[in-house]
Amino acid sequence: MAQTTLLECTLRDGSYAVNFQFTPQESILMALALERAGARMIEVGHGLGLNATNCGKGEAAASDEEYMEVMSGRLNKALWGMFCIPTIAEKEHLQTAARYNMGFVRIGTNVTEHEQAAPFIELARSEKIFVAANLMKSYAVSKEELAKKAQDMERYGAQALYLVDSAGTMLPNDVAEYVTSLRKAIDIPIGFHGHDNLSLALANSLAAIDAGAQYIDTTLQGLGRGGGNPATELLVAALQKRGEITDEFNLNLLLDISQEMITPLQREPRLSPLSVISGYAGFHSSFLGAVLAVAKEFDVDARDLIVRLCEEDRIRAPKETLVRLAKDLAAESADSDQGIATSIGEWIHGSPYTKRYGIQPLERLLNDIKAVAKSPERGVLNVVCAQQHQEEPFVSPLVQDQESYAIGSVEVGSLESAIQVFQIANGKVPSLLVDDDVIDFIPKPLSEVALQYAPDNQIYSYSDSSTWASSVVEMVIEKFGPVRDKKFILHGHGNVLQHAGWALSQFGSILYFIDPHEKEKASLWNICHKNDNHPQAPSPADQDTPVSALVSFARDTLQLKKEHILHWKPELVIDAGIGGISPAAIAEATMRNIPIIRPDMRASITAKLHALQGARNLIRTDMGRKQIEDIHIVGGGYLGQAGDIVVDSIGNPTRVIGIATGDGFVDYELSDEHKKKIERIWKHIINNRYFLKRNS
Repeated sequence: MAQTTLLECTLRDGSYAVNFQFTPQESILMALALERAGARMIEVGHGLGLNATNCGKGEAAASDEEYMEVMSGRLNKALWGMFCIPTIAEKEHLQTAARYNMGFVRIGTNVTEHEQAAPFIELARSEKIFVAANLMKSYAVSKEELAKKAQDMERYGAQALYLVDSAGTMLPNDVAEYVTSLRKAIDIPIGFHGHDNLSLALANSLAAIDAGAQYIDTTLQGLGRGGGNPATELLVAALQKRGEITDEFNLNLLLDISQEMITPLQREPRLSPLSVISGYAGFHSSFLGAVLAVAKEFDVDARDLIVRLCEEDRIRAPKETLVRLAKDLAAESADSDQGIATSIGEWIHGSPYTKRYGIQPLERLLNDIKAVAKSPERGVLNVVCAQQHQEEPFVSPLVQDQESYAIGSVEVGSLESAIQVFQIANGKVPSLLVDDDVIDFIPKPLSEVALQYAPDNQIYSYSDSSTWASSVVEMVIEKFGPVRDKKFILHGHGNVLQHAGWALSQFGSILYFIDPHEKEKASLWNICHKNDNHPQAPSPADQDTPVSALVSFARDTLQLKKEHILHWKPELVIDAGIGGISPAAIAEATMRNIPIIRPDMRASITAKLHALQGARNLIRTDMGRKQIEDIHIVGGGYLGQAGDIVVDSIGNPTRVIGIATGDGFVDYELSDEHKKKIERIWKHIINNRYFLKRNS
């Protein structure tokens, strides 16, 4: 059996998954790491190949030539190459690549349009670039017809011929039969490019190798278009397990590179309903946008439309065909009963909290956080200062499942109850979000108490009143859009009102205040000093500008009254204090069809956690100044001295930004001396990344 060569195309096919945003710096860093791990063919650039950005196929992070420039001459053992589709690229783009000593190119055409490849193959051969022909959507023709087209490609001068399962629709026996047929028809090596829509990319790659394929395309973690590609690290593991040495790949190093560079990019699940149906039907993901638009227009299931389309055409997706098929599906749906009657009875996620004060409900809340979080690192307990003194902690029974976090909340109204909470929570959840608002009946900051009694937790300090106010202001802006010169009446008192008033004043809103505390009037005057704000409420006659919202920050004792609704007739009422609107006011607003809403802090709390964790990482990892050999580098916002090299992070640098001027600015116009220093720093970055150093 001939030696198997894995063509590593994370930086090309994988770029679909990151919107083509691998930068040149990231590309050379990953390419050098892959070379050290054993890769000998590495494909880079836009997912759709040469000139794709200029043809409106999605804007890459850099131009083709910038990728060529950074790759040229920097790899010692591996060849680098790019993809080329004749309907997108021109021959001049291939000639440009040749000037940068590109090692290989793959010419990709639809299997039914393979003649387009001929002039590009001829040019590549004349430029001494190794050239492979990729027959995209190979499954759309029989293996006999594919063999004939492969013979044409060999005659054009291709040095390798790729069977391409563009939709991840082929089964291992299909791949074996096609490769066997190709081997009988042509003398040049055969390659296989698979996709993982049906989770068969690895099995298909092994079937291709067993049938005689010599080149296999892979990407780290299978990162790629649609259902993704065969995973480099998995195929290497499988081949090494079978006793087949693949370019002396270092599996541990591959796994480290994958973990360090690819895992942070994996934001979407690989196994999606549409990718599975695409693999089932043989549908190419490039037509997905058109299918979704037509499916939405005719209110049909996009998956059914994909299957119908592929029963007719697996190469193209003409609009008129999609419309005709969608109309057929809509008519069929009208003739059948598509409803699903489900009788569930009770839907219970656990039993209700029968008690909300004390230690027992707190312990249950911690268990619920763990259950909702699933991944331990997502769990967060939010410890909030109560508005009044209370001896026992008060537990909110709802665990908020928000993006990166599962957040449960508990209020503490005394130092003793805070100590109890932190002692019980210690080590039970990874993170504590702690309210450090100044409260008369808690004599020290809660974060200070948390540091003492919950030493095993990550502790993040914030102001609940400020975050609460932010959630109110964000709701107002989302509801009304730009709020400059819009009139808002703020009712009540307290820190939340002052934070919200100040924020709205910065946006240019016109503010009036009802029933403020006497001691707060001075600070309200400061807020009102800007714009046309007033520390007292307007009279009912002052209605030259309609009131956008009446926002009550009161709690229980000083409620918004019916008269307030009658006098100012706001477009919206916000119960920002929770319980600050009287039943009569609620009835009046309801009768007038004035919506009443309450703030929901989930988005604001999540954003605050992200910001606090980002700030901690910045301070601990990115910020600082240090010396590498005789060169000083600074990063993370640290003010550098003149001549220091500015990088993105001191602890884990991946990008050189420029030269510090010494007065707080960065010089991007580099002298020859600076360029030499930066080149040395680049070499240090490449050679000292964690995964390279550990496996060298």
